Amino acid sequence: MRGAPYHGDQFCAEVKHYQGPADQGTHFVEFLAKCYVAQQEKYLFGDHYMWITWAPFNVNSWSQLHEPQRIESAVVQHRQRIFGDVSEDEARKRIDANAVQSVSERVWRIVLSEKQEGLLPLTEWRAILAHELILKGEW
Repeated sequence: MRGAPYHGDQFCAEVKHYQGPADQGTHFVEFLAKCYVAQQEKYLFGDHYMWITWAPFNVNSWSQLHEPQRIESAVVQHRQRIFGDVSEDEARKRIDANAVQSVSERVWRIVLSEKQEGLLPLTEWRAILAHELILKGEW
């Protein structure tokens, strides 16, 4: 990524180009569990975890979707893949609260529209920007 405060940060993203909410809520829970594992494993691209979609989902709880308790719940739900054959109680005991908090702080939920896909800076502006970044040693 470029620009403050994220300059040099890496990210990974899951993209859902859906026309409607569909089953994104289910997929998002799985995404949170994957982010938890990535954070535990100190994944190279784990500075930010982006969920990119063209259709909002779970709109009644949108602002809470990445809260720590949601991440813990996702980890418990997908515990078999994370911890193996353990009970829900055992999975809850094994959850690393620091990793959960870190994931919560790193999740982005981005909703795009078809019109945004065509927004690009003019070729001349991209060239000027590239030139300036090269001069600064940031390209």
